[in-house]
Order: sequence, then structure tokens, then C-alpha cells
Amino acid sequence: MAYPGRLDDVRAVRVQVRLAGETAPFFDGEVPYGDPATNDVQASVVLGGTFAPDTDHQVRGILVPFGARETSWSEWLPVKTDDVWIYDVYPVDLDRLEQDVKGYLDWAGSGIREIERRLEEYDLWMADQDFGNAFDRQKIRQQLSATFDTARAEWTYEVNVLAAADAALSQRIETLKADVGNNSAAITAEAVARAGADAALASDISSLGATVGNNSAAIQLEATARANADSALAADIATLDAKVFDPDTGLPSVASAVDALSTYAGPDGALADAVTALSASSVPGDIAKANMRMGVMSGPIGYSRIAFETRYDGTGGYRGAAFGADTPADPGQKTRFWMRADQTVVMDSTGNVSAMFDGGSAYFNNARIRNLTAQNITADKIDAALILQNGSVIEDLIDVDTFSRFEPIVYSFTRTVSGGQTYDEGQWTLHGTVIVTKPVDKPCIEFMNVEAFASLSGSGNRDAFIIVKRGGNGTVASGEEVVRARMQGNGTVTDTKTIMRGGLLNETSIRYDIWTWNSCAAGGSSNATISVKCDSGVWVFR
Repeated sequence: MAYPGRLDDVRAVRVQVRLAGETAPFFDGEVPYGDPATNDVQASVVLGGTFAPDTDHQVRGILVPFGARETSWSEWLPVKTDDVWIYDVYPVDLDRLEQDVKGYLDWAGSGIREIERRLEEYDLWMADQDFGNAFDRQKIRQQLSATFDTARAEWTYEVNVLAAADAALSQRIETLKADVGNNSAAITAEAVARAGADAALASDISSLGATVGNNSAAIQLEATARANADSALAADIATLDAKVFDPDTGLPSVASAVDALSTYAGPDGALADAVTALSASSVPGDIAKANMRMGVMSGPIGYSRIAFETRYDGTGGYRGAAFGADTPADPGQKTRFWMRADQTVVMDSTGNVSAMFDGGSAYFNNARIRNLTAQNITADKIDAALILQNGSVIEDLIDVDTFSRFEPIVYSFTRTVSGGQTYDEGQWTLHGTVIVTKPVDKPCIEFMNVEAFASLSGSGNRDAFIIVKRGGNGTVASGEEVVRARMQGNGTVTDTKTIMRGGLLNETSIRYDIWTWNSCAAGGSSNATISVKCDSGVWVFR
């Protein structure tokens, strides 16, 4: 909106905006005119309001004097807003971004399957090698066993070497077994070296297992190096499994851990992967998982990528949290650090919460933004030197907290005795109760800090003791102890915690109690001092 800037007796510029074809304005606001001595000859202002993009509007203005002097409105001037949508505000395709993150999660969970697939390809190739017409076969087999009643111990050792026209094989298998009734333990180790006309394989596989009734534990270690005319692969995989059946329900509890390293070079490029996959289940259909994958791939479509995922699969679907980083080889694609979670908390090095993202909302302790473009802003109060709200200027709004309030929980006490004096509370003593109210569906953050100090010169004793309890009923035995500090020597001890409490606790009020049990005594010419302090509070989201 432009207007002459060097006029006297003008306090403000009033502007009205209406949609083309309408009669009533939906925007009516003022902006300060400024000092005529410093204004531009042709002054202008950018209106701040909610205007539909790519839409015909009409705008008019009037100069507002300091006194009662009459002024006139301008004509209604046609204006069409630029074709700028929310997608232009955010420099990414949000729908596409969501699909990208889902792709990262699939990638994080598929690492073990991809390594196994490559190993299977080599296994199928090696199975095609024909040793049926071996020119030379040699074999060594040794065995020892011992048996008494239901107990049996056995050791076997076998070596096979074969040579054919275009293939050679060397294999060693060693097995140790021990059985007593239905209880058994076994160790098997197999090493294979195999070569063909255009491929070679070396593998070392060992397995350990123990079974008592239906309960079992197993470990398998596999190291493989394989190469053919087109590609090469090296893999090292460790698998741990444990299974226990509940004697009452007959239901199994199962835990599994897999750790795998692999490298590959071939027609698909060069790849390296590190994968860790954990799972645990005690109820059929419900399983907790944790996946970590790091991968690099060469070539124009290559990448350097890391993903961490936690998830819980249940009969009603799954829920999880994940984060990762991705650097594409293509310089035209952006590097990315991504997170997916219902709630994300950012803390500084001292444990203080700086920001929180909860569902579709973001909460910041302090935010400094140089430029802000937003579709809508809703706030109880705003701390600003100058803002434009619905076209009207609001100045000098200070000392406000927009998104939350802070409820302090404080107490301090000091006592010094000397020359035979004593002080003793004799029991736990309540020194303060704070009731914090909050919306039932909103989280809160507890900033808890207590300190205990004691000193003694000469003979006597000292004991400074302070605790803060949450959710009590007025007795020291009730509620949850949040922090405690106790000093019975010379010096100071502190206990500091920052705790996020989620909105799913269905709390509308929280009680905090400060309890102390202090005592000190000084004999003769001695001096004793005790001091306790609580400097805490709760940050409640609105």
C-alpha cells in the first residue's frame, strides 16, 4: 500500500480490503504514518493479514489526522494477490517427504533380508557346481562317545576333500553333543573352502545350542567370503535366540538379536552394510523391535545413510519412533536428518528442556527468529516491540509467556549452633505444599533441584536432609520421591533432575511436598551449621 509520505497533521493510514464483488470489507486496520521529515516522498507498507492467494480483491485507504480535520477515502483499487500457497511457504513437498521417511523405515528394517538374499544367490550358484564326477575324494572321520543310563556324550570330527575337473572342495565339520534325558547341549563348527572355474567360496559357520525341556538358547556365527567372475561378497553374521515357555499358560517368551556386517562389489555397484536387529515377545502377536542400519553405496544413485528405529507391533497395528541421516551421492538432492516420533524432546548439556515437539505442536522454551512466514498465528500474549495484528499496530507488549506458565517450588532454611547448643527437628517435617493445575491432555516438565549443606568445626554432629515428593497426601510415606539431598559431613550435595511428564497421565492437578529432617549439635567451643534449599518448579503447557 503506497501513499504520500511528507504530509503534516497525519497520524495514521487506515486501510480496508474487500473481495471483488463484495460490499463489506473483511480487513480494516491502521498503520502509523511516521515522521514526515524522515519519511520517503512515496511511502509504503506491506499489509499483514489473511488474504486468499490468486484472488481478486479491492483496497482503499484514508489518511487519519491528529485532530478532527476531515479527510476522504481513496477510490476502491483492484488488486489480485500472488499465486502463493502453503506449498510455496514450505520449500519441500510435504506429502513426498512423508513417503521418503516411510522409505527410510523400510530400508532400516530390511537390512538382514538383503544380506541373506545375496548369500542365497551365491548358495544357489555354488549348488550348481558338479562334484558327482570327482576325480579324487578323500575323507577322515573320527568319533568318540560315552553313555550311562540317560546320559550320553559324543564327539565327531570329519574332513572331506574333493577334486574334479573344474572344482575343488575342502570341508571340516566338528560336533560336540551332550544329552541327559530331554536336556541337551551341542556345538557344531563347519569350515568350507570351495573353488570352481569362475568362483570361490570360504565360509566358517559355528552354532551353539542348549535345550532344557521346551526352553532353548542358541547362537550361530557365520563368516563368509565369496567371489565369482562378476562380483565379490563378504559377510559376518551373528544370531542369538532364546525361548522359554510359561509352564502355566504354555505361551512362549522369545528374544532374538542379529548383528551383521557385509560388503559387496559387483554390477550393482559397491555396497557396505552394518545391521543390528533386536526383537522380544511374550504375548503372541505383540513384539518389540529395535533396528539399526548403516549403509553406503557407490555410483550416481549411491548414498551414505544411517537409520535407527524402535517399534512395537501389536494385534492392532504398530507404533514406533525413528531417526536417521541421509547423504545422497547426487549433488542435486538435499542431505537430510529426519525424525519420526509422537513426541521429540531437545535438551541442552545440563539436562534442561529447550524444545519439545508433541503430536502436531511444537513447544520452545526460547525462540529467536529473524524472519517468520506463517499461515496463522494464535497466541495468548506476544512479547514484541512492534507487531501488526489484523492490520492494527500494537506496541510495547512485554513480559509475557505465550505458550506456558511456570509454577515455582521453593524453600530454604539455615541454622547455626555453637558452644553446647543443639537443634533437631526430630522427625520428617513438611515445609511447603504446591498444587499445580494443568490441562488433562497437556504435558508438563519438572525442573527439580535440592541442595543440602553442613559443616562442623570441633566436636558434635550435623545432618542436613531434604526431599521433594510428588502426588502425596500429606504424609512422608506417600507419593513419589522426585529428588533428595543429604549431607552428614562437611560440604554440599545437590540432586537435580529434569523430568518430562506426558499428557497421557490424565492429571488435572499435581501435589508437590517439601520435607526435611535436620539436626545439628556443637560441643564446647565448636560450631555447627546446616542448610537446605529447594529451587524447583514445573513448566505447564497450556
